[in-house]
Amino acid sequence: MKKKNIVVALILAIVLLLVTILVSKSRESDEEIFVMAAASLQDVLTEVANLYESETGIELVLNFASSGTLRKGIEEGANPDIFLSASTKQMDLLVDQGLVEEEHQRVLVMNQVVLIGYSAESEPYTLNEVTDTDALLAIGDPDFVPAGRYALQVIQARGLEEDLKEHFLICKDVRQVLAYVSSGEAEFGMVYRTDAMTSDVVNIMETYDEQESGVVQYPAALLAKGQDSKKAQDFYNFLFSQKAKNIFTLHGFLTLED
Repeated sequence: MKKKNIVVALILAIVLLLVTILVSKSRESDEEIFVMAAASLQDVLTEVANLYESETGIELVLNFASSGTLRKGIEEGANPDIFLSASTKQMDLLVDQGLVEEEHQRVLVMNQVVLIGYSAESEPYTLNEVTDTDALLAIGDPDFVPAGRYALQVIQARGLEEDLKEHFLICKDVRQVLAYVSSGEAEFGMVYRTDAMTSDVVNIMETYDEQESGVVQYPAALLAKGQDSKKAQDFYNFLFSQKAKNIFTLHGFLTLED
C-alpha cells in the first residue's frame, strides 16, 4: 500500500509539472482559449469544444488531469482562462486563496458514483460483498481525485474502510481507475457513472446516492485571464448554453434542471 502511494505521488508530481509547462507555453498565443478540466470531463468537453470551434473558428487548448492536480498547478502559477473541477472542494480552495472569484464560478453539471466490475465477471457484486473476496478495488487518490474522495465517503458511510483498505489500488485519476478495471488488472473500481458509460467492457454493479457519496458537483470558473478575454467569456457562457447541456446530458451528466 505504501509503495503504491509513493508511486502515485511521483506520478502526480510529474503530471503537475507537465500541466504547468503546457499551460504556460500555451499562453503565448492570444488566439486560443486555455481550459484546465477534470479527467472525467475529457470525452464530453472535447465534444463541446469541437462544436464550439466548428461554429466560431476559435481554437481551444484543453488540459485534463485530476482536479486536485490542476488546482495545485494553478496555485503554482499555471494560468488558464477557465477551470472546470469535479469537486466544489478544489474550487473552494482556490476561492479561499483569491485565485478564483466567487462571483465568477458556478456549478455546471452533476454526476453519480458507481461501483464497476470487469464485464467478463457475470456475477454482480455490491461493495459489501467485495470485502469477502481477494479482489483489488481501484479508486482515485482521495487527496487529489474527487472521485476517490467520493468513493471513500461511500466506503466510510458503510463502515467498510477497515475491511477494504487492503483491497485498494490507488490511482492518479478516475480514468486510470477505469483503465485498470477495463483491462482486468483490478476486478472492481469506483468511478463516475459517466466514466462507466464510456466503456463497453465494464458493468455498473451498484450506484450510490448523495446520502452516501455526497453531492457530486462540477463547478466551472472564469479565472482572471479569462475575464480579460471576450473569447474566453463567450466560451464560458457557451458551456451553460442549451447546445452544451444537450451534449453533457448525452454523456450521462445531470444538469441543474434535471
